[in-house]
Amino acid sequence: MSKIMMNGQHLYRKKVSESITLRFDKAILDELRSESELNMESVNTLLNRIVKSYIKWHMPAILAGMCHVNKFLYSDIVEQLSDETLNRIIDNFAQHHFVDTIEIFREKSSISHYVDYLLTWLKISGFNYRIDEDDANQIVIKIQFDMGLKFSKYISTKIKIILQTLRQTGVWVKYSDHMVMVGIPSSS
Repeated sequence: MSKIMMNGQHLYRKKVSESITLRFDKAILDELRSESELNMESVNTLLNRIVKSYIKWHMPAILAGMCHVNKFLYSDIVEQLSDETLNRIIDNFAQHHFVDTIEIFREKSSISHYVDYLLTWLKISGFNYRIDEDDANQIVIKIQFDMGLKFSKYISTKIKIILQTLRQTGVWVKYSDHMVMVGIPSSS
């Protein structure tokens, strides 16, 4: 069930689902079963997660011009560029491509849509992250990249410039060799 709010009242809308029968090669089905056991979930739940990730991320990613890049190659490329060049690249992306990219994924650009996009990218890419709320009423996103100081600086700058493009104030970003931390006011 999903909860929706209408005229100050909570209404519950039952999620509609249907069933279909699928056939898989035995080797593929065995791998799905192994993965579902590893994650302590049913094959049905695993397949729903796979299909949802395809519909919500992989299909739009192709339309947005995204491609998979090995993280070590990505880190090595960033390491070779000067800070000035990286800042120019980030500014160009934020000014000319970011809004289009977000709108392909989430229909419109906003702080909440960007954070959802960022968290989905982290999850799909296999980066560990954690979300906390601190005493200053800020949401703090802690992301473990383990890709070096320059890569962390690059990602930090990209996140900060994108949030500034969305006119978000009160943002702070910290980074180290291993981690990026982003603070966003929780009223966003």
